[in-house]
Amino acid sequence: MPFLGTTALGAAVLIVMWGLGFGSLPVSVQTWMIKSRPEAPEGNLAVMVSVIQFALASGAFVGGSVVDRLGIPSVMYFGGVLMALTVSLVLLNGRSPERRTVSTASEPCPCQ
Repeated sequence: MPFLGTTALGAAVLIVMWGLGFGSLPVSVQTWMIKSRPEAPEGNLAVMVSVIQFALASGAFVGGSVVDRLGIPSVMYFGGVLMALTVSLVLLNGRSPERRTVSTASEPCPCQ
C-alpha cells in the first residue's frame, strides 16, 4: 500500500481508509465493553483508555528502538511483519461458537 501514497489521489484514498478504520474501532470496542458489563460502564471505559495509553506508549518505545537499531525504513517492514503475525493469530484463534454470546447482568457469573 505505500506505493498508493505517491500520488495525491492515492494518499487521499489511504487517509479515508485510515479514517474509516480508526473511527469505527473505538466505537465498536466501547459498545462491546458496555454490553459485556452494563452495570459498570465508567469502569469499562477507564480500562479501555488505560489499554489505549499503554498501547501507544509501548508502540512508541518499540518503534523508537527499531529506528535506533535498524534505521527508519525498517519500521515499515517491522510493522508489516507484526501485522501479518496479528492477522494470522486472529484467524487461527477465532472464537468458538459457544463463546460468541455476550453475557448480560441478569445471568449469574459462571465463576461462582
